[in-house]
Amino acid sequence: MKKNIKIILLIFLSGSILQGCDLMEEDKQIQEDSVLEANAVFSTLVTNDPLLAQLSEFETVSINSYTVKFLGREFVNGSTTFFYTVSGEGKNPQLDSFFLEIPACAGKLIGRSPQNASGIEGNKVKWNASVSSTGSQNYSLTFEGDVSLGIIEATVTRGGVTMSSSVVGPCKGVSTLSGSIFIDSDANGKKEPSEMGLAGFPITVVNNVDQKVVAEVKTIDGGFFNIKVLPGNYTIRSADKLLNENYDPSTPIFIELNQVNENKKDLNFGYLPNSSKIINDIQQNVILLNTQPASFWISQLNEANKPRGKNKEAMLAILLDIENLLLPIPFEFGDNKIESALAILALPNGKKAQESESDDKKFFRQLLAAEMNVVSKRGAIVIVNGKAELADDFNMALLIYGEGIGCVIKGACISESGRIQSDAFSANSRDLIRSTDLLTFFNGTGGVR
Repeated sequence: MKKNIKIILLIFLSGSILQGCDLMEEDKQIQEDSVLEANAVFSTLVTNDPLLAQLSEFETVSINSYTVKFLGREFVNGSTTFFYTVSGEGKNPQLDSFFLEIPACAGKLIGRSPQNASGIEGNKVKWNASVSSTGSQNYSLTFEGDVSLGIIEATVTRGGVTMSSSVVGPCKGVSTLSGSIFIDSDANGKKEPSEMGLAGFPITVVNNVDQKVVAEVKTIDGGFFNIKVLPGNYTIRSADKLLNENYDPSTPIFIELNQVNENKKDLNFGYLPNSSKIINDIQQNVILLNTQPASFWISQLNEANKPRGKNKEAMLAILLDIENLLLPIPFEFGDNKIESALAILALPNGKKAQESESDDKKFFRQLLAAEMNVVSKRGAIVIVNGKAELADDFNMALLIYGEGIGCVIKGACISESGRIQSDAFSANSRDLIRSTDLLTFFNGTGGVR
């Protein structure tokens, strides 16, 4: 449960207690009223958080003819308290003692309630006070710091018989699955530091035993995800329609995780554009575009470069946005941004010049034109309720792919083993040409400069 969940626990200690009123009974009633509210908060949130949904199975458990119910978690003034109630189910003999586990991950135990008739036995708090077969008692554990939710062991002893079961409590038994969805620009199946991730794409975790989805989250900025799960066997999948229809995976699109009982990291899903399919979809108007070719942007920059260029401010703003868009490389325009951009976009004069132009030069021309399109609110579009909207995920994924290739070509990408050299990609010039063709079609030129 999120740390800002507040449990309104009202314990009034007054010097003037009504005559004949039992302080213990009054305190017990106040706690019961407050924990009902806490329980309502817990029950409301279990469907909104993947971990809470998993924990809900252990919110209320029956142990040795007593119901043990987790009521909520409170973090306030630098400490975390976990609240419980234990109620008899009407069977004799009555409860003699109750235990709650103190997991190592929770840190320092600084309080427990009730304090009377309690003590520490090994890694558990033990309460020796009895609870009748039809009665109930509230308990709590307080730890130093912000302690997250998990599963601990609760134990009930009655009539010489001791039984235990798992119940929601502090931190124990929760593992984090972390990784990313990324554009694998160098197609090596590994996420390099310079390869950007895709935000807003779903990751699904399925329980291998019953095939139920236990978690589905969307990647955050950088394409990263963190999913908390209980011990078990899981399959984690990347199953986004946009990616699977238009991109080819460079890694498996699902990962099986058996006997998860510790954190698992680097669960990464890499993708490369399916250039042939995307180009075909553009030609068949399956993918709609409102982009402009490199020649359009050359004319816009030439106009801006005039002494009184009407669109100079707009062009400078676009180029500045591109410099800060994704990676520092490939585009740094220096002090004279417009002239630098024109040099990248420049079209060769004459057939011989066109034939001798390098593949790298052709690629960077189309990549810069694509970035100018996207930054100026152009790109692939979708029709929603009869209205055209930018397909932001599609457009940004294409630029992430292009910039990743660009930094490889310039030898500016960093991998786990060092700097990636340009021959890591251009050794296979067909891949570079295919990428250039994809960007060219995206820019609306139908494969023509």
